[in-house]
Amino acid sequence: AISWVTRVLDAGVLNPADEARIRLQRACLALNVAPELTRSDATAALPVVAASGDLIALVTAHGTVALDANARGELDRALHHAHLAVAVARQTTLERTADALGMLAVVQTAGGDAAGVPATAHEAGEAVDRSGAPAARLPAATNPSLAPARPRPPPPPPPARDLAARGPPHDPRRRHR
Repeated sequence: AISWVTRVLDAGVLNPADEARIRLQRACLALNVAPELTRSDATAALPVVAASGDLIALVTAHGTVALDANARGELDRALHHAHLAVAVARQTTLERTADALGMLAVVQTAGGDAAGVPATAHEAGEAVDRSGAPAARLPAATNPSLAPARPRPPPPPPPARDLAARGPPHDPRRRHR
């Protein structure tokens, strides 16, 4: 899909607003496989989408930037764009608001605001219930529930001098003479 979208963009036939929307879609597709492409496309698309007045696309743009920043460990930037996505989503549909709140819960978990996750997830659930759209429940429910399962980087290994000072590991199967 990414290569097809790239061919469309390379054709040079799109007006700026459509090109920004297509770049935004490619950024979403590339989020987990090509982070540099995600960053460049989302960064290029965001101001054009904002100027176009397309609020649904603007929620996606801020959400994509938030998830990209979250994956890079840029937690303040991630939280900032996640909150912007929710603020814009509140001007659209309840389904889109629930989706943005679910994404915010993911970013809150990694961004040091884990205490805010239950309230955000609860608000997402209320938005789904008020919307009457059962399909909106999926992203609103799965995003926050998956957030704690996101892998964390392993702690750095202890310096070699610390390992040497400890001596060899104890092995109860080994007989000492």
